[in-house]
Amino acid sequence: MKYSILFDYNGVIANDEHLQFLAFKNIIKNLGLDLSQNLYDKHFLGKTDYEGFLSLANSPVISFPQNSIDALVREKTKLYQKLSGKADILYPGVESILSSLSKVFKLAIITGSSKEELFPVLERNELTQYFQKIITADDITKSKPDPEGYLKGLSLLGTSADKALVIEDSPSGIKAAKSAGIKCIAVLHTTPRNKLAGADKIIASIAKLDEELILSIIEKPRLTT
Repeated sequence: MKYSILFDYNGVIANDEHLQFLAFKNIIKNLGLDLSQNLYDKHFLGKTDYEGFLSLANSPVISFPQNSIDALVREKTKLYQKLSGKADILYPGVESILSSLSKVFKLAIITGSSKEELFPVLERNELTQYFQKIITADDITKSKPDPEGYLKGLSLLGTSADKALVIEDSPSGIKAAKSAGIKCIAVLHTTPRNKLAGADKIIASIAKLDEELILSIIEKPRLTT
């Protein structure tokens, strides 16, 4: 297979940001803070759970010891697993799209979610078969917008940046892809269009993905200065 597609997970494959927010909100409430959507977006969206808690701990809105973060992450993971349960949180058409694309491209997931949150959903919906590599928060030291995850994905797939494409839904994810030298399609699942300006292409949903669109982006000549 000549080309590779690297998918973000939350907000691209799984429609679970509301569950992520609710899990964090409940944990943070126990620390004495009512987590707003704005605070969630600022400190947690697009980050690993650990980096999200660390960001909040270093903010002026609340104070809690950094050495408690590992325990908070474990507590949040358990709550997320309970909330997600057997809920259908995949975006419409995901299974058929992945099945189709996996016949043409090498596929990978690059996510800030933990294995404990990710794999139960993938396995329940029989999606692991479509991905050659899956990189989670457990496999990286820096979350998006750092390009570490995408660079590691390229390495594990044996793919160069010019033969790959990222599917993202957030500004931090787009920045990570671009920092890794990879072109990016953004889906309008979670973020307004005006905040996704760094993407090479913006589409309404993952259901709009197809081989023709992907090839048109990957094979489009890069602008030179």
